[in-house]
Amino acid sequence: MNEEVRKIAVIVPRYGENLRGAVPEFAYHLVKRLKSFYSIDVLTSTASDFETWENSMDDGETVDDDIHIIRFRTTQTRDMASFEKLDELRRNLGIAGGMLDQKRIYEQGPVVRGLIAYLRENADRYDRFLFVTFQYFPTVYGLPHVAEKSILIPFADPVKDEKHVNYKIYRELFDSARVLIFRDENEKKFVSRVVKKSTVGKVVAGSGIEVPDYLADPDQRIDAIARFRKKYGISGDYIIYNGRICKETGCDEMFRIFKAFHEVHPDSPLHLLAIGKPDADMALPPGIGAYYPGFVSEKEKLSAMAGAKYQWIPSKEDCAPTGFLNGLILGVPGIVNEGAGRTAKEAKLSESAYIYKTAEDCVTLIEEAEKSAGEGYDLLSVRSKIYARDNYGWGSVMKTVRNAIEA
Repeated sequence: MNEEVRKIAVIVPRYGENLRGAVPEFAYHLVKRLKSFYSIDVLTSTASDFETWENSMDDGETVDDDIHIIRFRTTQTRDMASFEKLDELRRNLGIAGGMLDQKRIYEQGPVVRGLIAYLRENADRYDRFLFVTFQYFPTVYGLPHVAEKSILIPFADPVKDEKHVNYKIYRELFDSARVLIFRDENEKKFVSRVVKKSTVGKVVAGSGIEVPDYLADPDQRIDAIARFRKKYGISGDYIIYNGRICKETGCDEMFRIFKAFHEVHPDSPLHLLAIGKPDADMALPPGIGAYYPGFVSEKEKLSAMAGAKYQWIPSKEDCAPTGFLNGLILGVPGIVNEGAGRTAKEAKLSESAYIYKTAEDCVTLIEEAEKSAGEGYDLLSVRSKIYARDNYGWGSVMKTVRNAIEA
């Protein structure tokens, strides 16, 4: 261990206990854990809404649970329509680099010039600078000032960010970092292809999933599931789908499959629970043994997952595995379409899911799932928990992040 590493700055576009989104939630929980080992300063904006970056919190310094937070005001708001138009113009004209790259970063935001000045003036006060997410203004213009002490967790999505990582301004950013920490091997492979400098460290940490306290305690878990069932009138075993209810995510075929199963087994106690709001052109079929509670709170969503027998991933397109992994750590095996890309890959590696190619295959799998009980099902459930915990739990994240900090 490097005894000199004591003070860490964590730089993130927005930060707060009640902010939603993968980046702020990850940063918040990471900081809460790092504070046991280091003195932490969080450098962030006064904004809570990433679509506008309007100043909604006081600037300056506050202390929350022994964590020192310094917030900087944004100096321009974000117009999503203009930002998306700029991206479209770039794609259509094939223009890259220079002023257009810089304009995009300013449009992306949050423009916190005070934060950049603070980094420039206080580089010697900190032993390490940990930047969370790669695309935004604080990272792009802040990291180069502290490159030799920097650690970057990119949060790059191989689907959504395909065009972005090739921008010159981002390639230079990745090459400037001392260490890059990725959430999974897919992200590492995706970003590494544009990293040219061999001196940049590249490690995989996991995404920091965990079982919340109210579901970790057996009695509280039973109560949470019972409350959810009572509120929405749900009885019997169920397979859960959680997400956008639309054709793009495979829900039309999912409904057809479950209808076919229900017609063959009308007295089956196995139901489908589809959580989410349907698109305008996506009808919710009645009479197929399905429940449609609509949008539910995050706590209810996790309670519903904890009470499920299986989780269903019907997408034929590549999709991020975060939701699937959150189900695995709760001990809920999967029924997964082979076309689901990264999620299907995780399903295979976990050895805790049924994977199907066709609708006919899936009907057969659901029949097997309904019959599964005892040691066979328990083995799938245990495998799912162990895989998610060991590869994506906070234990894995903290070990990797601390090694990167102290190296």
